Amino acid sequence: MLLWATRAGGQEEPCPAPTAPLARVLDGIWGGMESVPNDINRPTQIGGQRVAITFFPDGRVLMREPPEGLAAPLRRTDAPNWSSDWGTYEVVGGRELRVRVPGHVLRGCWDGRLLRIRRGSRRAVYRPWPRLSGTLNGAYRADASLPAIHFTPDGTFVDEGFQQYLGDRQALDGGIRFADQPQERQARRAGRGTYSLRDNTLELRYADGRVERLTAMATPEEGAVRPLPRVYLAGREHARVAGASAPNTPAAGPAAGRPPGPAARSSRCDVDAAATRSNAAAGGIYFSLQPDGGVTAITLLPDGTLVDGRPLPSGLADAARVAAAVAERRRRAPAEVQRWAAAGSDGIVICGAAGRVEEMRVQSRGRRLTGALGTYLRAPEATEVRLDGVVWQASDVRDRFTAIQFTPDGRFQESNVARLLGLPGAPAGDDPRTGSWRLLGGYVLELRYDGAGRADHVPVLVDPFEHAAGRSVLYLGQEPFTPRTR
Repeated sequence: MLLWATRAGGQEEPCPAPTAPLARVLDGIWGGMESVPNDINRPTQIGGQRVAITFFPDGRVLMREPPEGLAAPLRRTDAPNWSSDWGTYEVVGGRELRVRVPGHVLRGCWDGRLLRIRRGSRRAVYRPWPRLSGTLNGAYRADASLPAIHFTPDGTFVDEGFQQYLGDRQALDGGIRFADQPQERQARRAGRGTYSLRDNTLELRYADGRVERLTAMATPEEGAVRPLPRVYLAGREHARVAGASAPNTPAAGPAAGRPPGPAARSSRCDVDAAATRSNAAAGGIYFSLQPDGGVTAITLLPDGTLVDGRPLPSGLADAARVAAAVAERRRRAPAEVQRWAAAGSDGIVICGAAGRVEEMRVQSRGRRLTGALGTYLRAPEATEVRLDGVVWQASDVRDRFTAIQFTPDGRFQESNVARLLGLPGAPAGDDPRTGSWRLLGGYVLELRYDGAGRADHVPVLVDPFEHAAGRSVLYLGQEPFTPRTR
């Protein structure tokens, strides 16, 4: 029998116990992704806007990243265009965060790795960025068509004019530095000089006397890697250009001193069907954590198709459903449907837009991909975790009890899950609701409610990062569920 106690009267569920407590005093930049559903009655979609929180040890909080890193003092906090982003924070019981900003009290739950904050229909997930200090080595650019900045370990740099493409920037006093203003364009001109990097503050001292300070960040996965594969400067990703060296003279624009563009599409992208099907990466859904707390995903189909972005809602077991989902993705977002091919027994090549070719190594029998694009972990199939005998509770929902329990004989009971996921096959009526369940392959869960005339197919994913740490987080649709421990 499936039993649990539902909170009455709409009482808010407390935050689940974290795997490790949250420190009472926080200090540093936490990056995240805030998602906003198109329809508040439907599940939140992958994507949204990048957000950040900066904590200070004196109890202050800034609801964005600092404009010039943590080493640059913030002078005015009462400027009209950012006074609403300043507030205070409090950690309660090692698991709950309370943030007080003008007109709002925000509450977040800490699970030991991620901080989840819900603000009305908006949901955000955060994690701490590393405090970046030391030296840089190599050329970094935001795009193959844009100018780079070249660093050497001895503390010198050559700027080809990369700051011209950073967009509008916040000033220390809360003002805005508009990129299209003549004075600002002059301040961002190309040059060379010396640099320092301390506590996420990159200071550029140009030979002509200019001094610029930018916030510099790297992902937790890449923050200790040298040379850094990529660095975020003023909020924009800049990837390291392999084999590039600093030009002899500073460039005035994007063309001068530019390393060669992306490799042309070659025979490496010609898919060998047999080699691709037998590659350990085939049929995998892979995820990589981003510095803002968001997640990027790629799906490698055995026929050499690569789907960039959120996983296919069809799962991977039914060839006809997969083909239809790929065709729909190609119609709606053609750039997200690409190609991949096997490269020997322990590698693949990803053949992206504009002929770009990226090589990735396949490690741990297909459970990990590493390369210039970052590190990706394969999502375990739902068959690799125990679904039955556990009450799975929605992690981000605290205003009403939302959970589902499965039994080995193929039955389930749930409260508020159909409402949360927007399942059209669920009959009207009060909770709890019951029905039958089965897995269609490893990435789709079929729920057939008692008294309903149709079944709902729900994408199901196991969080690979939590799984690698011996913990269980199950995503139904876009919603995280964790085992109820009390």
